[in-house]
Amino acid sequence: MKRVFFVVGLFLINSISAQTRFTVDDLTYETINSSEVRVIDCVDTLEVVVIPSTVSYDENTYNVTMIYGWHNGSGCFYGAFRGMSNLTSVTIPESVTYIGEEAFCFCEALDSIIIPKSVDSIGERAFYSCSSLRYISVGDGVVSIAIQAFQ
Repeated sequence: MKRVFFVVGLFLINSISAQTRFTVDDLTYETINSSEVRVIDCVDTLEVVVIPSTVSYDENTYNVTMIYGWHNGSGCFYGAFRGMSNLTSVTIPESVTYIGEEAFCFCEALDSIIIPKSVDSIGERAFYSCSSLRYISVGDGVVSIAIQAFQ
């Protein structure tokens, strides 16, 4: 009988901690917790992206606090806007505090970016190989810019 309760308990814990993914207006989000989401993907043909500070889904409103990007240490990389060849402009709201690894990597048409003062950390290679990037404004809240962030 103990095993049944243990299995049911694990199922409930996994159900509670599961991250929800949803798409609103061409951006895909993933929940971080009950009040926050991160941008994890985007329709890859967009030229202009305006990230909202909040997004509503399934009767909940979430703060958009992160632009997702990561690498697993063995050569696999993922960035929310990685490789979007048509992307020329992105507006990042004051709600965002972190721009992840390779978030905008290889966005070769991106020509300017304004990083608000709410952002405190920019991940490795976040804007790597953005060869058209002519103008960058970094808010005074940034305390950490990782290696090759703007290479």
